[in-house]
Amino acid sequence: MYLWKCWRDTRVKVFVAFGVILLVDFFILASAIHVQHFHKPGRALGLLQATFMIPSGLLLFFGWILSKENPGADIGNGCGDFLLTRPSSRGRLVWTGWMVGMAESVILWIVLSAIAFGALLLRLQQVGIPVLGAPQTRIPPGSVLLVFAIFLLNLGLIYGLAYCIGVVTRNGSWALIGSAIVVIGYGFLESLLRQHWNIHLPDFFLPLHGYDNGIEIPSMLAFVVHGCLLVVFPAVAHFALERMEV
Repeated sequence: MYLWKCWRDTRVKVFVAFGVILLVDFFILASAIHVQHFHKPGRALGLLQATFMIPSGLLLFFGWILSKENPGADIGNGCGDFLLTRPSSRGRLVWTGWMVGMAESVILWIVLSAIAFGALLLRLQQVGIPVLGAPQTRIPPGSVLLVFAIFLLNLGLIYGLAYCIGVVTRNGSWALIGSAIVVIGYGFLESLLRQHWNIHLPDFFLPLHGYDNGIEIPSMLAFVVHGCLLVVFPAVAHFALERMEV
């Protein structure tokens, strides 16, 4: 039942995000087609990589917006008596809502990337560039998996952070405001420490950069830290909701 409620509350946002991101994706790629000379080996490869990278950045913003829908916000709106009726536990509400949001964003990434990649591949074939038959323009499957892994961890960070704040504060708006304050504050602190004390904090998000020979690979420590945060934020929300007076 709660699974259906999560989908009902977010489905309009999902369809709007799909349409908007698809239009932005094709606008960026169409603009790039007119200014690049694809017969140079690295140009076509870079644009094909972009079909996976562009949705990654746009869907992080969508995930942030989606975090407004969470059990804490429902409780704050006066639905606590209904939501917390047994047999569903509070923890189940938290993890179900979190998984629905993550799954919606991941499915959108897969669908949007596949559409953009297929359309661009067809266009390159039409202008006489044999992408599939040329080793220098063939994207290794490992690069696609790397982009997906970076996207998933970055999504888990921003969506999980905002989702957790929304549950703790019982307010969907504070999920957005609080997470924005954290991200901006971290960036300000990182800049301050670097300029005045030459202390370099790690990037808040895992970097996603492409170049002619592939994708930049973040450090293993960064993967481990972001992987832990992927489950830490919903776990904190679970802990907070279990002890919340409603």
